[in-house]
Amino acid sequence: SQDIRMAEMVQKARAKQPGLIVVDRAVPGVHQNYLTPEQHIPEEGLPYPWETCMTMAGSWSYTPNDQYKPTNELIEKLVDIVSKGGNFLLNIGPGPDGTLAPDAYDRMKGIGDWIKVNGEAIYGTRTHTSFNDGDNVRYTRSKDNKTLYVFLFNFPKEDVVLTKAMLSKNAKISMLGCGKNLKWKTTGQGVSISLPAEMEASEKHVWVLKISQ
Repeated sequence: SQDIRMAEMVQKARAKQPGLIVVDRAVPGVHQNYLTPEQHIPEEGLPYPWETCMTMAGSWSYTPNDQYKPTNELIEKLVDIVSKGGNFLLNIGPGPDGTLAPDAYDRMKGIGDWIKVNGEAIYGTRTHTSFNDGDNVRYTRSKDNKTLYVFLFNFPKEDVVLTKAMLSKNAKISMLGCGKNLKWKTTGQGVSISLPAEMEASEKHVWVLKISQ
């Protein structure tokens, strides 16, 4: 029942930035360029542009003593969303004085530290032929399709076996943040990769393998 003159706003905005995309809060029509699942990650992604909107804590606005999601959970959600072709909008509600809760700063630092090491597997990447390999493995790939990224939610106690990755015989595998080439082989189950136990200490959250074809 509220006429916010959406068409006029969009016309003026696109005069400044022609490639601007718009979301009209799930209102079907010319200004619904993408959809925004709220507090929800689609099971297998969506067949059109989308962005999960989610709170870092429990509420969209400031709530005293709100409970914040752990850093590890937030990073896993980011990886899950990107592997399915989506964007992640993460909300934080500032307090009355404009500052954020200490937990919010802690979470942002943790995510930022992880991105500094593993950002190339997130930014500018595309979906793989399959976004996952079981519950604890996710994939993305580079735009030129020459690099495959494998996200491990848990550090494996045994060799990693990938069933959704086709590797050339000259492929090289390393872990972001380590740089050392890893040993791998093709088996009847898929691609088996050996990860030295000491590599677990290189990361606190999600470990990322880089496969260069």
